Amino acid sequence: MLYPVRYKILIAALLLMLFSTGQPVLALFSDNLRGNLQITGVSTESDEQTTKSLNQEYSVNWTKYFTPYILARTSLRYHNLGIDQSQSANIWRYDYQPAGELVWKHPSFTFGGIIRRQETTSNNEATDLIRNNAGMTFTTNSIKYPQLEVRYDWNHTYNDKNRTERDTRENRLQTGLNYNYKQQSFYYNLVRRENENISSNLNITEFQHLFRWNQSSYWLDNKLRFSTGYDFNYRSQKTKNLGGDKLLESIPFSRALYSVDPAPDLGELDSLSTLADGNITDPAQPSIDIGEGLADRNIGVDFTIEREVSALYIYTDRPSGAQLSWRVYISEDNLAWNAVTTAVTAEFNTSFNRYEIFFPVQTTRYIKAVNSGLNDVISVFVTEIQPLIEKQDVISDEKNSSSHLADLAASYAFSKIFETSADLTVRREPGGNFGNSRDEVFYSLTGRHRPSSMVSQLLRYQTGYENYRDGGTHNDSRSLSYSLLMSPLPTLSFSFAALTRTDYIDKTKTREANNLFFQTSGNVLAGLDLSLEAGYNRNNQFDSKTAYDSWTYRLSADAKMHRALDAIFNFLYQSTSNLKDETMRIRRQYSADLNYRLTRTILIRGSLTYDDEENLDYFYQEYNLSWNLTPRITVGALATINDGDSGVKSERANVRINYKISNGSLLFFSYTRNEYTLTDRTKNTSLQIGLKSGF
Repeated sequence: MLYPVRYKILIAALLLMLFSTGQPVLALFSDNLRGNLQITGVSTESDEQTTKSLNQEYSVNWTKYFTPYILARTSLRYHNLGIDQSQSANIWRYDYQPAGELVWKHPSFTFGGIIRRQETTSNNEATDLIRNNAGMTFTTNSIKYPQLEVRYDWNHTYNDKNRTERDTRENRLQTGLNYNYKQQSFYYNLVRRENENISSNLNITEFQHLFRWNQSSYWLDNKLRFSTGYDFNYRSQKTKNLGGDKLLESIPFSRALYSVDPAPDLGELDSLSTLADGNITDPAQPSIDIGEGLADRNIGVDFTIEREVSALYIYTDRPSGAQLSWRVYISEDNLAWNAVTTAVTAEFNTSFNRYEIFFPVQTTRYIKAVNSGLNDVISVFVTEIQPLIEKQDVISDEKNSSSHLADLAASYAFSKIFETSADLTVRREPGGNFGNSRDEVFYSLTGRHRPSSMVSQLLRYQTGYENYRDGGTHNDSRSLSYSLLMSPLPTLSFSFAALTRTDYIDKTKTREANNLFFQTSGNVLAGLDLSLEAGYNRNNQFDSKTAYDSWTYRLSADAKMHRALDAIFNFLYQSTSNLKDETMRIRRQYSADLNYRLTRTILIRGSLTYDDEENLDYFYQEYNLSWNLTPRITVGALATINDGDSGVKSERANVRINYKISNGSLLFFSYTRNEYTLTDRTKNTSLQIGLKSGF
């Protein structure tokens, strides 16, 4: 049940008195006390649906040194979200999070302990959770002797009202030893993790060992540099499922992928390592915002080889809208994508802050999810992606894997203008049940030539192979690249790059890519910078008997037209030919960005983009106004328009006012109007009023 409005107003008024004065009342009690609050009220109307919400978040932190060595920290966070809906059930959610930490910082070691508790209560009892966590750490600080680090964590997560739905306990012990001697370093790490899921009778015990050695040497007056490294990694996992129900098992993959692409059927995704770093709390960087109406985020993975997959988890940094929709695509080359059109379901799991996307089993190397629809939550950032496969009737399962990785690198400087280098990497997996065990060998040869400060060129040859034990697949890759950089004048530069790469599977040529790139940029006149780019790409897919030719030209101008006016103009021309069916896609894009400082306190920005691709036109407009009325009051306005022949049209207008009460307190107001043709809800208006404060 939501709090009555009069109580909300009373709470806000009391907290405003505490936080907004020049010397907050709470701060008078102790200089070690810090706190923050944010109260936001939102009223949204979407077609026939009216939604009103009040989001409250309060936090207090206290830090105290009892002695020069002993430090104590405590914190308390409270989060309250209440949502009233005219045509749906009301929603409320409370989070209560106390925590305490005690640290002994001795000159020779650091010893500390921490306890946390988080209680999440909502109108849906099935998502209620209690999380209890305790941890202890011990670290030595001596430089002369090996550094030892020991950490123990205990976690218990459960639904107090229905433990058959959620009751998980986990113990984790990690021990690390690090030692540096002259030009060598040694590291060993041991992790033991035991996870017991009482509700599903699932028990997982996991061990992981990691040993690492590195060294570097310099000879012949530092002309010859030599470095070596060796890693040994062993992992074992025992799973017992006494319930005999189906399991969702995580699938190993080599890299996470991401791009923003409104046409997901043809286009490559770039690697984004922070989407696969195991951190489901902090947003991936660069950030992936799926809040409000931001669509067309292409989020995927590369398995390296074909694997079966039947689910994707997309984790977010906060609760997100359940009405956001997802489409799933698969590909064999990270270029041409086919949509999974049957039985794709997606829902948001509030307990884990993730979208759970299920679909029929697909066998593919690349897979991605693309979001669309209206998300009425402002600024939701993706933190992680996880692919899974459904397994049934698993009672007991044991897995183990081991790998050896050796690196060898050497470089020799013949003179100040010419240097060569060689790299060798050898990886061997004698056994591996977590993925397809493989052996790898890669090496490269590089020559760098710098005859002057104005000219630099590099030639590199790389080759290597992957040998998969399961099925005996043997993959080879060979590439040759050349790059040239020239700066004949301080205001003029040229660059040229060429690359050819060929891939083989079992000695059969499967793919060949040839790329050429040229760029020149210079300061033509005072305040005018011009840049011209031209590129060619030939992508032959021999296994699928397809080939693509792509030409890209880009011209840009950055002009300071007036001391108060800056402008950037861009023109892009791109043609992609499918040599198999003799079709061609031509894309032309025109864009302009303007920054106009009308006065010292008024800034106007505008952005226009027109995209013409065959029979599909796209026009994007954005206008932004920022006005500092007084040192305390700031006014802003934003208008965006997306339109085109695809039938997808959206218009958004926003007005915002910020009032600075004090150095640590801000009162804000925002009104937003959205119109869409992409989803069933074609119109959305939102009024937001809030307070941020801290001491």
